[in-house]
Amino acid sequence: SVSSVAINSLGEIIIAGDYNGTMNFGGASITSNNAGEDAFLTKLNSAGNHIWSQSFGGSNNQNVADVAIDASNNIILTGRFVETLKFGGVNTLTGVSGYEAYVAKFSSAGNYSWSQGMIGPGDDLSLSVAVDGVSGNVFIAGRFNETITFDGSVLTSSGGEDVFVAKVIGTSGLFQWNKAFGD
Repeated sequence: SVSSVAINSLGEIIIAGDYNGTMNFGGASITSNNAGEDAFLTKLNSAGNHIWSQSFGGSNNQNVADVAIDASNNIILTGRFVETLKFGGVNTLTGVSGYEAYVAKFSSAGNYSWSQGMIGPGDDLSLSVAVDGVSGNVFIAGRFNETITFDGSVLTSSGGEDVFVAKVIGTSGLFQWNKAFGD
């Protein structure tokens, strides 16, 4: 299913979501790696013709919740995964338990740049992503319970589900800060 669509400065269309089985957006088919859902990312030109498609999988379910485009037409994804998530054979994120959150960046050509996991013992869901127009920094928001770790920095829930917001340096993928809100 499609979960997010974005348009870059050239009018190209970025479509993201999750699927099971085989999918084709007008180019080569992509096939999921397991019996569960894999995440996909597709780029079409302004006339709707296929440019490229990618699939990201692991040992269990993955999805893309949201996608954003920076000023250089780079693509930033955020979503969730269970157990592992592999980006094109380059980087594998490994979870602890339940759903884990991630953020990842790809070039306009679909080349992998970086990814980060937000990991904890409860369900961690990254639901939204935005990019500032000046420096390309990435902002993600979602929800978690218990604790969630951002590259060594741990947030603890006040009880039940809480909201998180984090800033990621767009060029490096390193977390600059994170905050939790809840009661």
